[in-house]
Amino acid sequence: MAVRVPSQASTKWWILLAAVLAALLTYWQHRDAIERAPSRPPAPQSDFVEVEIVAE
Repeated sequence: MAVRVPSQASTKWWILLAAVLAALLTYWQHRDAIERAPSRPPAPQSDFVEVEIVAE
């Protein structure tokens, strides 16, 4: 016959709470990193030069 220790059920809830808090912390850090990410610099001006060749 197993003896049930009352603290075991409580421990399960503490572990669950810690896991949820860790997940939320990770999510907030990731979201904050995305918001702080530098935006892409504007596209550089093209170095393409249009040349028209006229046959004489």
